[in-house]
This record gives sequence, structure tokens and C-alpha cells, in this order.
Amino acid sequence: PVKSVYARSAPLLGERLEENICATLEFAGGSVATLNYNAVGSPSVPKEYLEGFGDGKAAILDDFRRLQLAGHGREEKISCRQDKGHAEEIRQFVTSILEGRQCPVPFGDAVMTTLATFALVDSCRTGEPVAVVPVQEGS
Repeated sequence: PVKSVYARSAPLLGERLEENICATLEFAGGSVATLNYNAVGSPSVPKEYLEGFGDGKAAILDDFRRLQLAGHGREEKISCRQDKGHAEEIRQFVTSILEGRQCPVPFGDAVMTTLATFALVDSCRTGEPVAVVPVQEGS
């Protein structure tokens, strides 16, 4: 779960505050993530770029088209057509309902994501870190 969020925005004349942000997310397990979200870039540059590091391994996902995995002396590069997973996400959600199975994204995870997003916006507006307080079930 996300423990706290600190975000800053780079507002431009006529732009909304939340369109250009840099955020640091601290997780309960001690991990830290940085997120850059910008609406002012060039459309000629790939939009999504994700890097992950841990335990001597690295993964780089470039525009949901190229994946580079490296670790412990091995490296693999995978290229494919762009697939952000939206259709599969909807398919799994509908299937879980039709078959009476648990939703593929647990409700608590969806709530935590929403709370972290609200905290990110609050932090942009105040310029201060914001704690993400989990909602207790039944509240």
C-alpha cells in the first residue's frame, strides 16, 4: 500500500495544475517510486516509459512496445505491437462477474489507488507531503 505522496506541479499559463507533475510515492514495505506525468511533451515522442529496479534486476517498458529485462548477467529484449491491456482488463472484469469469481483487481487495491491519487492532487496544491490513510473495512 502507498504510505505517503509528495508531488509538485509545473503549472503553465492556461494549463491545469494536475497536467504536469512529478511525484514521489513511499510504500508501506519501504519501496519508493517516482512518477512524472506531463501533458506538454511532443506527440512525436513515445508517451509511456516505465523503469523498475530491485534485487539486482531491471525492467524497462517503452511505450508498451518494447520490453527490456536484465539481471544477474542475463538480458532479454521483447518487441510487440502496442497493447496497454485495456481490452483484457475489461474482459477479465466481465468474466469475473459472469462466473461469480473475485474481481481481478481487489476492491481494496482500487480504493488505495484512488486515495493515493487524491493525496497526489492535495500535495500538488499544498506543496507538502500527504499521508495516505487506508480506509478500514466497514467504514
